[in-house]
Amino acid sequence: VTYTVKRMKEMTTGNYVEASSEENYGVPDSIVTASDVTYPGFVRTTTDLSLKVTADGKAVKYIYYDRNPRSAIYFSTSGSELSPVIGNPGDPVPAVPNPTRTGYTFAGWDLDDDGIADSLPTTMPQEPVTAKALWTPATATYHYAYFIQDPNNPSNYNYVTTTAASGTVGTMTATAPVQPNTGVFRFETYSHESDPTPIAADGSTTINVYYNLATITVNVRPKRNGSILATLTLRYGDTFNPYSINPNTGNKYSDDMLAAMRADDPSGTYYWYGIIPGVGGTATTFQAKTTDPGSKITADNVLEIYGRYTNSTALGPRYRFYYYQNLDGTYDMGGDHTLSRSGMITEIARNAGDGYLESENRHPGFSYDGYRMSIGHFDGTNYDALGWTSWQPYNYDYLITDYNSNLIEHRYKRNTYTVTYVSSGTT
Repeated sequence: VTYTVKRMKEMTTGNYVEASSEENYGVPDSIVTASDVTYPGFVRTTTDLSLKVTADGKAVKYIYYDRNPRSAIYFSTSGSELSPVIGNPGDPVPAVPNPTRTGYTFAGWDLDDDGIADSLPTTMPQEPVTAKALWTPATATYHYAYFIQDPNNPSNYNYVTTTAASGTVGTMTATAPVQPNTGVFRFETYSHESDPTPIAADGSTTINVYYNLATITVNVRPKRNGSILATLTLRYGDTFNPYSINPNTGNKYSDDMLAAMRADDPSGTYYWYGIIPGVGGTATTFQAKTTDPGSKITADNVLEIYGRYTNSTALGPRYRFYYYQNLDGTYDMGGDHTLSRSGMITEIARNAGDGYLESENRHPGFSYDGYRMSIGHFDGTNYDALGWTSWQPYNYDYLITDYNSNLIEHRYKRNTYTVTYVSSGTT
């Protein structure tokens, strides 16, 4: 009986058409094998070529052949992925979408790797080809992160703000903009920043910028508009001890004269009112901190501090000078001057806490010879213009004078001695 073998070829549309048909003979219920036939450009996809012959002679074996693609267009994009186009030479090339890449604009396909845009073929080439995407760098955003030195802990830097900039992808970042001398940057100056780096297309590029504490010039004056006693160059946030500044100007200020300013001067304590930045302000008791009077620092980072007197008569005199008698009977200031204790005037004439007068025990060869008090305040520069009380012996009656005194002077006379000469055991 007969059986039929039909060979089917794939068309470009994906449908199959009959390429050949042949009739053969076989024994009913037997298994036969169809012959293998090849077609150029096609590949047999039916793997089983056997067929059972039926008694009615109507058995048919279909053998399928798909198109054998021998060409392809591959895409190298460095951006979004595109599937290759597969087909036989001469087949139409379907439309190919443009790839995308963050930070870049698509500029065409390069087929021969010369950097010049080429047109994709409209039909499949004879051999596979690779199309390389060309790109034009676009503009991307990058950032500057700013850090300032901590005035309370200069070894640390604190993040304060971020600013944005833009540039062409792949180019180097620009130098960070200098921040204005205001706000958190008021007492900070530019120090350094991260090295320039290529701008990433994804906006991740960040340059760290560091600012250090500014240098402050501190002028210390004994009074407002007075001469400068000392000029200090400090870093903003530094502290300095005003007691360490000795404003000796010929009038014998005490080295404690630059006592710390107080918001309220307690009764019976320092007459010197202390450090004042500009006009008014506060500072610490024993040291001045450049951050405290910050609002009085000039635009040129100069801080003027000076002493001021209080008009309170509840405070005792603040100065104590010592004079010692010369051989000719005159008196000169001797040794270092000392500052009075922080009590009333009665304490000034005593030793440091023992309740007794300065005596020859502390000044060998001298005896206490009395005191006098200024009439009016001594500001460190008006010594010759001061009026004085008369010299008088020590007593416990003066506490607060009516003279608004703040200067007391003590003098010591030379002791006299009787000298006895002894010769040969007789006087």
